[in-house]
Amino acid sequence: MTNRIVFNEMSNFNELVKNTMGLIDQTKLNKDKDNFLPTYFAELDQKIGGLERGKITAIVGRPSMWKTLFAMNIVRNIVNTGKPVFVISLSLCKEDWTRCFISSSANIDDLHKTRVGFLNEEEIKRLHETAQKVSSLPIYVKDENRRLEDIFKTLSDSIKELKIELVLIDGISNIYGNTIQNAKGRGQRYDKQLRLLKEMATQWNIPVLITQGLSRRIERNPYLLIPKHEYGLKEGYLSVHASRILQLYREEYYNPKKRNRGVMDIRIPAMGYGECDSSIKVHFDRSSGVVKEYPSMPFNPKME
Repeated sequence: MTNRIVFNEMSNFNELVKNTMGLIDQTKLNKDKDNFLPTYFAELDQKIGGLERGKITAIVGRPSMWKTLFAMNIVRNIVNTGKPVFVISLSLCKEDWTRCFISSSANIDDLHKTRVGFLNEEEIKRLHETAQKVSSLPIYVKDENRRLEDIFKTLSDSIKELKIELVLIDGISNIYGNTIQNAKGRGQRYDKQLRLLKEMATQWNIPVLITQGLSRRIERNPYLLIPKHEYGLKEGYLSVHASRILQLYREEYYNPKKRNRGVMDIRIPAMGYGECDSSIKVHFDRSSGVVKEYPSMPFNPKME
């Protein structure tokens, strides 16, 4: 029995049923073989299955929607289970990325405190204890090169040697390189970036998680009838190359008087195959940068 459906030929329904069941069985087999890396956010994993190996998962949102911090929470969950993660940080230098990681892991109630030094003795003690715990986590962070070719070489040399389970590219729009310099316009440039990253993910057979900002220009349009958080997702190159898109939206950023503060919406647009748009909510602590289940759901890995 073949697991491929040929769309250009006429098939009787018996053949289609056999082929389709072969595809379903293969999908189940892939799931059993750990084809998805869990985020360890239980409700999110129920919706998307986890981060699919060999595919791109994109975290998108307008500025101040916590894209980097949400990705950092996913990384924390994964490395706390012993799985190595390689981070290409293009939105923060690696020292700032590490500072944010330590601060949120220590539950410091204001990330700004560690930047300017406004810390009491108890917080300093907690930071040092947390730093000692997280120092042994299998995270590898690089920030120097923004050329796509250099990133590809770095990852190619490291993935097998370090047994990397996930690659995070934080701030994909900051990538440039010789392979995309001749693209006509920003759209073609972005298309080439995503196409090459997709090829990388397939070659390595590991999930690639990216963060991507959305334009804030739409917020200045007083005549737009579509809600801001629903605009601009289903079109564009991202929906072509990414297997999943997670759009973050914090209502309290636009409406500070909103009662239900500390709630982040994660919209999951349908990516075809008869799916429907869906969404989940998570709790976030905007002081410490910690994201938690909403409501409380089982298993969020803790540091040993």
